[in-house]
Amino acid sequence: NMSPSPISTILFTTDFSLRAKYGLLVAASLASQFKSKLIICHIHGPLSLKEILVSQNERNGVLNEKHFTQKELLHRSLKELGELEIFIRRLFSHLETRTEFRESTDIGASVNRIATKQQADLIVFSTKVREGDVVLGGKIIKSLKVEHPLLIIPIENRLLNEDPEQWRWQMKQIVYVGGISTGLGGSSSHSNAKLHEQSLRKLEQWKVHAHDRVKLKVLHMAYTSNDLDSLDQDVSLLKKEHPLVDDCIILQSNSESGALESLANYVRQNQQVSMLALTKKKKGFLASLLHKSVTKSVVNDVNIPVLIFHQ
Repeated sequence: NMSPSPISTILFTTDFSLRAKYGLLVAASLASQFKSKLIICHIHGPLSLKEILVSQNERNGVLNEKHFTQKELLHRSLKELGELEIFIRRLFSHLETRTEFRESTDIGASVNRIATKQQADLIVFSTKVREGDVVLGGKIIKSLKVEHPLLIIPIENRLLNEDPEQWRWQMKQIVYVGGISTGLGGSSSHSNAKLHEQSLRKLEQWKVHAHDRVKLKVLHMAYTSNDLDSLDQDVSLLKKEHPLVDDCIILQSNSESGALESLANYVRQNQQVSMLALTKKKKGFLASLLHKSVTKSVVNDVNIPVLIFHQ
């Protein structure tokens, strides 16, 4: 397959947090799978010499609870992250990687500038599982006015103590949430179909590039019985326009929380699902329900990466 990779450059951003290890390994695995260049960018806020309390838990049990200055903490993290990068270069020996360091007061804007300058096709972040905060800070996604797709990786603490040779992450199945035009937030079917069109096309390119080893499914939440009546028609249209979609799944639910619960259950029962994907638009059902809640409850609940396209 000589066609150029649909993901030629991946930007992985971290704030020197060692909890970002798993995210970095996922980013490296993806870069390896798609023959992408991987740019690792460490960003931190302006350093102050004030002391910060680091709990034992936070430092993965390595240290006892103790006061550190930010500088000391930064140096320690840098050393360990440096070792991790050496390990990654050994694990994925053909991978082209580059490391950059930035200090910034507005991390969202910085990430944006770097992604645009490097022509990144994908930005990868890690998030703290319980709070649904991105490691770089909870408001980062809101402040990221990016055109680039954003892959949010939940932090898998349990993996940090196991043999990293087992950590190669393989993209097996993408479930795109939305994509069927009926009844999403009452907006017209046509505008919704267009909303998903570009995202699905992009995912189809990923699938082709992975030589069809990646399955692509579209999942739709149906809220009312009228939804179901027009869904059949929509599903057959989707299948006609997107022949590379392997399957359309419809989950019925009568409430938003019910919809999220059934989505979480679906992911739990289908171990092959590697990531959820969705398109975030400024207003409407998908933005409010899925963007906030999927990243908060589903990601946290089932520990799965979420890919966000911006519209």
